[in-house]
Amino acid sequence: MAAAVVAMAVLCCMLAGNAAHAAPPPGGTVIRNVATATYVPAGLAQTETSSSNSVSANVLPVEALVLTQDQSVNRPPSSR
Repeated sequence: MAAAVVAMAVLCCMLAGNAAHAAPPPGGTVIRNVATATYVPAGLAQTETSSSNSVSANVLPVEALVLTQDQSVNRPPSSR
């Protein structure tokens, strides 16, 4: 039961969240997260809190390329 509540809380947070408008983290950054849900079980008056396992994500470095168009024009001889 508690696992289902945690899964539902995580799903709601993912669907309700706004898009982030920040720069991506640099390569080598470790991102850690633990989800926590607080709820009141049916028939009880006290709240229960459930936490997920800790999750870590390592950001890998990637190559960043900027492509530009060549500004030269190749034409056959005697063409305008």
